[in-house]
Amino acid sequence: MRSFAPILLFILIASGFARTVQADGKVKAADLVGAWVRVGPADVSGFEFNKDGKVLVYFGSGGQAETDEYSMMDDGRLNLSMAGGALNTFFLPTLSGDRLQLKFTDSGKIAAYRRLKDGEAMAAAIADAEKADKQTLQNRNAALPSFLAHQDLVMVVVNPPPNAPANCALQISPTSNIDYSGRAYFDSKPPHIEQVGAEIQGRDSDNSATVAIWFGPGTAQQNGGRGLWMFHVTGSGNDMYLTAQLNFGEVFSGGPNTTVNIKSDAAMYKQITDGIKAEAARLQALKAPLVAMLKDYLVLKGVSQAMNANDHGGMAEEFTLSRNGNTWVGQAQSTNRTTGATEIFPVMAGVGIVKEKPVIQIASQKRVYQFTDIDIAGGKLTGIWALPQNPTGHAAEFSIVQAADSKARDQLFATRKAALQKLSGITFHGTVNDQFTDNQHAANPITVTLAIDEKGGVTGKAQYAMEGCTMTLAGKEVDTPLGPQIVVQYKGGEADPDAWTDVKGFIDLVKNEMWTLSAAEDSSGATRLNGYAITRPAPNAPPLTLQLIPFGDKEKADLTKALADGVCFKVANPQMGGAPDTILTFSTGTDGKINAQVTAGGSHVNMRLNQKLSGDVKDKGGWTELDMFMDNFGRKPNYGCIMLVTPTDAGLYINCSTYSTLVGGPTKPGGRWDAVQAK
Repeated sequence: MRSFAPILLFILIASGFARTVQADGKVKAADLVGAWVRVGPADVSGFEFNKDGKVLVYFGSGGQAETDEYSMMDDGRLNLSMAGGALNTFFLPTLSGDRLQLKFTDSGKIAAYRRLKDGEAMAAAIADAEKADKQTLQNRNAALPSFLAHQDLVMVVVNPPPNAPANCALQISPTSNIDYSGRAYFDSKPPHIEQVGAEIQGRDSDNSATVAIWFGPGTAQQNGGRGLWMFHVTGSGNDMYLTAQLNFGEVFSGGPNTTVNIKSDAAMYKQITDGIKAEAARLQALKAPLVAMLKDYLVLKGVSQAMNANDHGGMAEEFTLSRNGNTWVGQAQSTNRTTGATEIFPVMAGVGIVKEKPVIQIASQKRVYQFTDIDIAGGKLTGIWALPQNPTGHAAEFSIVQAADSKARDQLFATRKAALQKLSGITFHGTVNDQFTDNQHAANPITVTLAIDEKGGVTGKAQYAMEGCTMTLAGKEVDTPLGPQIVVQYKGGEADPDAWTDVKGFIDLVKNEMWTLSAAEDSSGATRLNGYAITRPAPNAPPLTLQLIPFGDKEKADLTKALADGVCFKVANPQMGGAPDTILTFSTGTDGKINAQVTAGGSHVNMRLNQKLSGDVKDKGGWTELDMFMDNFGRKPNYGCIMLVTPTDAGLYINCSTYSTLVGGPTKPGGRWDAVQAK
């Protein structure tokens, strides 16, 4: 008898196995006979299959059922015939013991069922299933915060279309009981890292909670315009994950939705993050020579092609940049070499990779520069600039005129800070076009005095000789990435007793003017102040170039000598399209007076070619003033000129007010022009 025991055991096992998996792998109709209740989510709550081909189909709570027919197809599919044969639904059944799986052949969706035990009622079984579902849902909702706290979350695009994002590793942390923020590390080349936010929605309801995901800074409400990705929670315990059906730009062409899952997968997470680290290290090695060249502080100077092809002069530009982590922040100054119009604007620079080649990029709201041809040894940068959102590029060539490491930069800043502390007693001259910002009118010459106290407070005055007023200044010294700066604002103004014009109107126009200035040294070692003024401080207000140059006895003597040596000036304003340039040439006469002669043009100043002026050089409150009269061919002069001569970076600058000697005299000017030193 013992020798037959193994054979008997094999027969029993084989008999039980044959009931679930037939020799041909197909489930037979007889195997389905009985009552089945769903396990987990399903469209149908329960089935009762009878031997005669009839089936009771239970929906909802199970109190009622409809009678339909079922049959097994030759290919192993289960056909559920409803509404008298008008509607047929096909499933692919899989049977294992008391467990039945029905897979929809059209959608691939799977529903699971268990066989009812003897004496178990369908209504009670469905009620138990609903209760289990509710408990599962509550447990799943409660587990969401723990799931999102996993440090191995990945977002996977299933069967991605061409324009779908790459898979990514998610690092998010809670900012409240429902909000999360962090970063997404995309498995792409080059590596792409983006801010990401998440919000749990409906966690305390009786429905399955959802998780809103968005990319970029801000909140769900702020970023809704870019589209929220709504993920539904699936599974439970260690098998829990988030899933969404998304359309990546194909909705209007009828493209299908794509499944995107967020799950816990330590191996994939490590693979993505390790790959990104390796790729980042490789790219960093490519950028290293340029990063070393830029150091921690640098000044770039160069010429950029003008956007207007007919403007052959281009733009003279200067960038001052200071390192801030992996980027450089700073300020740009761009001057049109034909018109003299100057713009000052903030910029940010960085080293990037374009087509496996390291490049230097400098960006602002106004322009974007990209330098692809770089001579590291010579400090030369060649590339293009373009307007944002405009691919048309214009040539740009720059040179690094100063580069310093952090130690040298800090020493430079300390020197400038010390220079600012010694401003008291220095008189500065400069020009600012704060009355007109169209660069088609004469700028105002100003004399400036400033002082800084031991707490960094700044006070001072700005005298407008041509307008006839003095403005008071107040502000403070501040430390910035570009070094120490002083920021001051006008606090009031006072008219001179012999003012020429409507001074009150001018004071009201500039009364809120604000200056930002940095200390620098000229070739002689004297301290000068460079920066910009904003006439009406407001967001995006246009800045005006401001250069304040120390003006003492030496500068006065140099200026007088230049006038005596035959310096030439070209009239800049008023502008007269098509008229030949007006050139004035100065010299000293035998009588000691200063002479000027129109040696070209003349229409800009309402004078004839070769007409002359003559007058005296005066020191008026720190200014070099020329009081001159037009030659009237031996008769008494009809017109006089009062000129103020100011040193600037571009050379000497003349601001002139003309008047009639017959009506009103110098207290009633009749016209105004300005001229720059002709090279």
